[in-house]
Formats: sequence, C-alpha cells, structure tokens
Amino acid sequence: MATLDYVRIYDHYWSRPDRWGGHSFKDPEWLANQVLTICHQGSILDVGCGMGLLVRTLLARGIDAYAIDVAPAVIDEGNRLTPGRYQQGSILDIPYPDDSFDSVISIDVLEHLAPEDVPRAIAELFRVTRRHAFIRLGTQPDIDKTWHLTLEPRSWWDKLFLAAGFRKHPLSQLVTGYDPLEDEHAWEIDFALEKIPAQARAAYPLDTLQQQRNLHMDMLRESGRRSDAHIARYTLARQYVHPDHAVLDAACGLGYGSAILAANTAAQCVIGIDNSPDAIEYADANFSTAYPATNFRYGDLTQPISLVDRDIDLAVSFETLEHLHDPEPFLAQLAQTIRPGGQAIFSVPNDWTNESGQDPSPYHFHAYDWPKFYQQLSRHFIVEKAYAQIAGGAMKLTDQPRSLHEIPVTESQTAEAEWWIAIARKKGDQP
Repeated sequence: MATLDYVRIYDHYWSRPDRWGGHSFKDPEWLANQVLTICHQGSILDVGCGMGLLVRTLLARGIDAYAIDVAPAVIDEGNRLTPGRYQQGSILDIPYPDDSFDSVISIDVLEHLAPEDVPRAIAELFRVTRRHAFIRLGTQPDIDKTWHLTLEPRSWWDKLFLAAGFRKHPLSQLVTGYDPLEDEHAWEIDFALEKIPAQARAAYPLDTLQQQRNLHMDMLRESGRRSDAHIARYTLARQYVHPDHAVLDAACGLGYGSAILAANTAAQCVIGIDNSPDAIEYADANFSTAYPATNFRYGDLTQPISLVDRDIDLAVSFETLEHLHDPEPFLAQLAQTIRPGGQAIFSVPNDWTNESGQDPSPYHFHAYDWPKFYQQLSRHFIVEKAYAQIAGGAMKLTDQPRSLHEIPVTESQTAEAEWWIAIARKKGDQP
C-alpha cells in the first residue's frame, strides 16, 4: 500500500487552472538532448509524464516512447494528442512486466513521494528497465511548499539508486559535469544510471565490493567526491578517443574506466589490462556485454608483453605510478605499445604525505609533486597538456570544492591540486 492516495492528490493538482497545461521543465528539446545522452537507442518509458510533452518531443525525434502517470486527466489528454502512447499507472506499481523498456525516465516525480515510498518507486524503475535510467528531481521546496515531500541532497539519492542495483552510467558526467556536482542542493539534479547485469549483481553485491575499496573499487558504484574524481579523469580522457582508435587502459582495476572510454566513442577496441585476476573477472562480468569494444586481460605491463597485439593509439593509466616499486619499466613498455603520433594520459596524487613526509597508504611506494611527475614522464613522453584536480574532503585541500582545470605545462608547476593529470605524446614522434 502507498503511504498516500496519490491518485486523489494529483487529480486535485491537475484540476487547478494554474497547473493544467504546465510542465516542470522550460525547454523540452534541451531536456530531450540530456535524456538521449544515455538513452539513445530503443524504447523509453516516461514514468510520471504529467502533460506528456517530453514523450511527444521524443516521438518527434523517432524514439519509441511511452508514458504513465497516476492522474487520469493527463493520460486522457496525452492520448487525445498522441493516441496509444499513454497509460494510467503509478510509479509504485508500474503496469508493465520486468525489463519491458530499454530505458526509463522520470522527471520531477520522486520528490513528490513520501520518503517511505521512495525505495519502492526506485525498485519499480529498476524492474521495468532493461538498461538505462534518467532521473531528474528537485531538492528544494516547491512554490506552494506542498508538493515536494522528500527533499534530500544528491548523495542521499545516489546511495538509494546504488543500493537498488543501479550504477552510475559511464556517461553520467556528460549529463552533470564534475564541477557542478559540487552543488548537492541545486534546484534540480539529474541522475544518469545503468542497470547492473543480473549475474554480476549476484556475484558482486555492493557490500562485498566495498570491503576491498582501499585497493580496488568500481567508482560507478560509489557515491562521493573520491568516485566523482576518478570518473572525471576518465571522462576527460574519452575526449581523446577517436573512431577506430585502439585504446589501452593500463592497470584498469575493476574496468569501470574502460567502460567510460568505450561508451559512445566508436573506439575499435578498449583493452583493459590489470595484474589482479579478480579485478579482470569483475570487469569482464560487469562491462564486456554492455560495451562490446572492451576486452579485459590479465597481465603485468612492467614485463615485455605480447598481450597488446596491435599498435595503441591512446594509452590511459590513472593512479598507477605511485603503486609501482619502479615505474620506469612500466613507462618504457607503455611507450613501446603506442603507435607513432599516439598519446598517453596519466594521473598521480599530488603530495599525499603526512606530517612525517610519508604517504600513509600501504599501497603507495612513491609520493609525487609536479616536478617529479613531469621529469619521470619526460624520459619517454612529451607532456603536451596538464590539469590540476581537486575533490576536497581527502588528505589534502579538505575544504576545497571539486574542480578540474587545465594549467600551464611547466617543469616547476606549483598550482594547488590533489591530483595531477598529464596528456603526453611518445617522445620522438610528430603529431
């Protein structure tokens, strides 16, 4: 049973002349673009469609879109304008079988539910989608201070979506960029989500995954500044992936970054290599089917390798160098795999040292500043661009907001940063 009689409440809502004909969004074309960033193929169900304008906008773009709403009046109006596309139904009991649609969307609905009803609504969205979900909701009181019943920050919603079996969509930061994630209480916030494959959910429950998070974590299944920062680095790197590129994700961990590099980039292949068999098994189970360009392999890139059976156009390796006793063989091997004119992208933590001058992580064997990072890369690569990244809330710069911005490439760079990112080209090659 629902906590409230939502049919009665929203029959009354839509009976008001100031509400009838209105929409919760100003620009349906812009919103459709946001939705189609992740829900770009197949059928879509709009759950809580209101007057149905978004469905009609998607239909005009050739999308096979349907809708439900709890209020009979708006469903009748929708079917008058576009027959057969609208059906009465509640987000708490969606009238479709499991996995009925490729994507579900829900715009300004969840915050209208009593808090006790929210988990059930999210479970229903999860049940009927085969793959994607796009959610928009408000975090502030509505103009009447009446209709918004659950007002919580982004982090609260994130945890509910992840607990339900969703992960962040690999393209989630194309929907909401890294810096704007700082505003947890924005008037409206968007969530781009993806359904984890059933077998992977069963094999890797979230609580088990979190037990190893200090070494490996799927950042698409974690909320917060640390995960946002990792996703942002891969989102930056995917800008350098071009059609037919062969991409190497060196020390790929659990493979979420390879999925970001493969998603909608038309890469020929994204090869993820890691020296942890468990990590490769996880990556394969979670991403290989959803992103066929990905190919996960066990291997040690500090040794002469035959794992990469083609020249690499772009190599990416984030948060790797500090984990190696001797980064030099790794960088040398990586440079050899890259074709003439190819690129490599690296990141390291910036000065993660405590009062004793040591990095307290047992997995880190080196502490970096920019000069050390630049000089080490320069033995094999020409550093073409540099970025400083801050997440805040970690060991350094704890009170700083999220930021990721380009900085001048100089050997003695001293900008504030928690991480350095370098875009480089193999030494001796011409662009």
